[in-house]
Amino acid sequence: MVFFFISGIGLLLLPRLLAKYESIAEVYSLRIFPILSFIPSRILNLFPISLTEVFVVSSVFLVLIMLTAFFIRMKHSQYRLRTLRNMCLLISVIFFVMAYQYTTMHGLNFFRQPIWESLMLDSVAEAGPDKIEQAMNFYLDGIISAQAELENNEKGETLLLSSIPSTLRAGNDSIDNAATVHSLFSGNKVVPKPVVLSKYWSYTQIAGMYNPIFVEANINVDTPKHEIPLTVCHEIAHVRGIAREDEANMASFIACLYSDRADYRYAAHLYAFESLMEDMRLDDPDTYDALMTRLPNAVLADWQASRVYWSQFDGRLSEMSNRANDSFLKANQQEDGVQSYHLSGRFFLNYYYLYLADQS
Repeated sequence: MVFFFISGIGLLLLPRLLAKYESIAEVYSLRIFPILSFIPSRILNLFPISLTEVFVVSSVFLVLIMLTAFFIRMKHSQYRLRTLRNMCLLISVIFFVMAYQYTTMHGLNFFRQPIWESLMLDSVAEAGPDKIEQAMNFYLDGIISAQAELENNEKGETLLLSSIPSTLRAGNDSIDNAATVHSLFSGNKVVPKPVVLSKYWSYTQIAGMYNPIFVEANINVDTPKHEIPLTVCHEIAHVRGIAREDEANMASFIACLYSDRADYRYAAHLYAFESLMEDMRLDDPDTYDALMTRLPNAVLADWQASRVYWSQFDGRLSEMSNRANDSFLKANQQEDGVQSYHLSGRFFLNYYYLYLADQS
């Protein structure tokens, strides 16, 4: 019992001990992590449902049953100390297994080399309004081009090209396409899982979650449809060893950008355009207004859909979820906490000039 407990604590502390050795974490993420995660991810891919969701729902009943059985046994057993010891041993083993899974399947990946450095996205100097305009025009053209291949509902909102299961599976192909350009995105096949109770999950303001215990990507499929591709690729990025939230967002953008599907490409171009809007509005209001007039009506409908959808779930539960996530991220040395989800427009600008400008 003591061995398992102390070993579990040691596993949880291991990432912090390696925090100063970025190169070791990078080798682990690129070479060792894909091997260790191969078998569990392959097994999980066989199940069409979210085992995380099944576990969360069933654990409430399992814990009650186990506690009831424990107290009954304690009451009637002649060897209460042994019963207590066995329960503590079981808890310590469970703790050790969960600590091992978390550390090896996620924790160590927080301390690898940032993808900004790998992709040289910090190497481009700050650009003026004219260069921002050029990048925004590129992304705006991408929005318009993708919208031409998509359909809209009666409210004008963008629809997905196919069913939810097919859309989720397309995320793996999209990030595989990105891996042909940037090898650091390569990894095991991932089949993201739709969460049946997604509407209720939205009360936590969470659109997706990577569960390192099961090595499983879980997707909230009740959100506005245009948001789903980015969420899918974000969670796949986690499964492929990109732990930091801002980096998973950037990986998601790149994966959607190189996708064969118009709904994925639409999500990527819209994400980049949105991230550059504020800089352009402040630097050159006239150009900003001109760009906004070129936006398809579907974009305005999608923005409205997102505002209406997420506003209905504001409340105490979402605040508690936000604080818990903030604490978790800060504990993993993401000092900005939940603010780390927000990407600076500079990264989209830099990515355009480093990798896309020749295409425009």
